[in-house]
Amino acid sequence: MKKWFVLTMVIALVGCAHTREHKTQKGAALPADLQTITTYKFGQSRQPLNVVEDQVREAVKSSQASKQLAAQLAALLATDATPECKQFVCRQLVLIGTPAEAERLAPLLLDPGTADMARYALEAIPGAKVEKALIAALDDAPDSVKPGILNTLGARHTQRAAKAVQAYTTHANPTIADAAKSALEQIRG
Repeated sequence: MKKWFVLTMVIALVGCAHTREHKTQKGAALPADLQTITTYKFGQSRQPLNVVEDQVREAVKSSQASKQLAAQLAALLATDATPECKQFVCRQLVLIGTPAEAERLAPLLLDPGTADMARYALEAIPGAKVEKALIAALDDAPDSVKPGILNTLGARHTQRAAKAVQAYTTHANPTIADAAKSALEQIRG
């Protein structure tokens, strides 16, 4: 029994050390509170997420704090953080995201596992950078993701997307074609 306890403690300490040294792709160390959420998986304690949610609620009160925290959260999207962590980050970016985070969210549009959450975040963020990211993702995204991107462009009433969306109204996949037609109605509406 003692051996298992010692082994469990060693594994936990190694995990903590890995978390402390977690870095973004550019090598910048993450703040401690954000490091703790990078390994989050559904079913684990939400305490680390609650800490970050509290920070987001506080950051909303200050434009500067909001921008800083949004950038730090978005940096997690370019790491090996768990999919659950990335989904959590996207939900927080709905509240504090700025056009600056579009670049970090855009690659998530190309993965069926993260596309919905990325669109959720992007739909709430104003600006041309977001519109460009969504339009650019249309050609590269798998067909399973295209209807969602089209829906987001329509919901945003993205005028600059009209030509790109129009091209999908005759797509061979009827789900994509219908989504394009609906989006075009919203854009022109």
